[in-house]
Amino acid sequence: MLIVQLCDFGDDGDAEYRLHQPSRHLGAIEGVTVIDCHFAHRSVPELALLADVLVIQFFNDWDVLSLCDQRRRSGKVTVFEANDYFFDLPAWSPVAEHWRDRAIQQLYGELLRAADGVQTSSQALAAHWRARGARAVEVFDNQLESLDPLPAPPTRPFTIGWAGSPGHFADWFAVAPALSSWLRARPEVHLAVMTNGLAKDFFDLPPSRYRFTEFGSLRDYLGFLRGLDVGIAPLLPTEYNKGRSDVKFLEYASQGVVGIYSDLDPYQRVVVHGRTGMSYQTPDQLIEALDQLYVDTDLRQQIREQAYQYVADERMIVDRVGDRLRWYRELATATGAGEGASPTPNSVSSIEVCAEGYQQLRLGEPELALQATLTNPSAPASIDARRKLVAQQPTYLALLQSQAKLLNDSGQHAAAMQCLQQARSLAPDSAKTWSEIGRAHLLLGELVQAREVLGHALRLSPQYLPGWQYLLRFNVITHSQDAVQCADTAIELFPTCYPVALLAIEAYQPVAAVAALCELLERVEPTLTVIERPVAMPVLSEAVIAAARAAEYGVEAISLLRQACEMFPESARLAGECGQALFRAADPDLGNRYLARAASLRIQADAVGKEVGATDQIPWTWMFAHHIETAGDTDSQNRS
Repeated sequence: MLIVQLCDFGDDGDAEYRLHQPSRHLGAIEGVTVIDCHFAHRSVPELALLADVLVIQFFNDWDVLSLCDQRRRSGKVTVFEANDYFFDLPAWSPVAEHWRDRAIQQLYGELLRAADGVQTSSQALAAHWRARGARAVEVFDNQLESLDPLPAPPTRPFTIGWAGSPGHFADWFAVAPALSSWLRARPEVHLAVMTNGLAKDFFDLPPSRYRFTEFGSLRDYLGFLRGLDVGIAPLLPTEYNKGRSDVKFLEYASQGVVGIYSDLDPYQRVVVHGRTGMSYQTPDQLIEALDQLYVDTDLRQQIREQAYQYVADERMIVDRVGDRLRWYRELATATGAGEGASPTPNSVSSIEVCAEGYQQLRLGEPELALQATLTNPSAPASIDARRKLVAQQPTYLALLQSQAKLLNDSGQHAAAMQCLQQARSLAPDSAKTWSEIGRAHLLLGELVQAREVLGHALRLSPQYLPGWQYLLRFNVITHSQDAVQCADTAIELFPTCYPVALLAIEAYQPVAAVAALCELLERVEPTLTVIERPVAMPVLSEAVIAAARAAEYGVEAISLLRQACEMFPESARLAGECGQALFRAADPDLGNRYLARAASLRIQADAVGKEVGATDQIPWTWMFAHHIETAGDTDSQNRS
């Protein structure tokens, strides 16, 4: 069996536990070959079609949907690795900006449904993915590859600590006050923290008691843990945190650290209070656990030994990797796929052999050269470099597609078409290539061909969102007779993807557009996250105001404005527009209330702008505090 995993390469825990470690151990099984291939490598098209099982880490490429369909028709299995609940990201997450894009969220959902199976890291995530329509879901716990002997109890000063990524900042900030008070009352206790420097000032302790380390590789992190007696594992009760794995427990236990864990989903199965760790629900309970561990050295040693033994007995990858292979074979049987004899790629270069049966395919010179040109794609040097690269790498599909889009963007449509015809010969079923060909025809004024080609692209991959965006724009520009029918279909396919819906609604007459926007707001409102609202509000507000004006502020249009005001109470522009519309409708009292609200919002915004400056960012600690309050409110509502 040939297993190919399309992924990134990193040195953090997620890359090791979820990607490369399982691949290495699968490749050690007789008859199995595994290749970890960077998702931007030029050999992806060949490997993706050759693999018996293709495992995909998330990356932003809608053409993967075509690939899933093509592989299924060929009797091959595609698996999506989905191990974080990105639909509830904190605002300061490094990937939050990326996930404000509703189309990115839509693609993630489409992949959950398009793959033959979804593998994940917790039961909470598995429940989310099943609810979102995944065909088959399997939980593979994180495991350890090696386990050093349990170290002897240290003789250093009693040291507590924590290490975590920026996504955990609010979790750590939430327990900092209680921990600070406890530490001030015990000057002999030390604190050690490993994370981004932004969190260093959460504690005010003398350097002799406070060791702060910038976050690094997994190796660095495990070395840091050996300096702790007790490790804290705080988690706020958010959906994102509830979907996390129990890997912190594995890491603490393997390094002889006694953990105090939030009593939340990730740890409830493995942490037995007083035996394999300590659990807490409130800051007072956290402090009680610290007090108990601080004075009771026998309890600390018992927990160290029992947690370590659990990991040794239950959580070693060598004992569990067969579960993955069995599931892959079950998927293959269920989908009618056969199992090949580990075919060898014919034209793949730059393979790094890490072990017998396991190979890595990282980015080579062509990929790095392409990436370098995309930082400033319109620069003459970048244009010249890509032209030379196309000549040197005529079978590099992603390069041809990227170059064609850039040529179309710059008005060189004939040159774009040449690249696209070459790309089509390499991947005849690529919806991305066919959609860009349709766009080139449109820009060349070849309307019949454009409509035909865009239709073909969407028949190849009905969920290919960029193709729908091209088609909807085409219909509006050309006043197509079937524009409304296409718009209805697009909205049905992507009911909460408001960028697509807003394009579709442009094809409707004013009254119908108002009705469609009312329905869109109803669908979208429950799905908007905190990080997405600042992006969605101006886009949806603009569409609502334009539709109300086009409908000449009829009864339905005013109802739409009021609905939008309820959805976005922070919008001064919507409130002002609604107030003016009510005046026109001879309802001055209600109109005055909306206008007064608009004025109040604007006065407040102006005052804040003068106070903090137009370009000042919200202080991080404000954001953490807001997140803590929101998490507490949400958890209380869920319990009630």
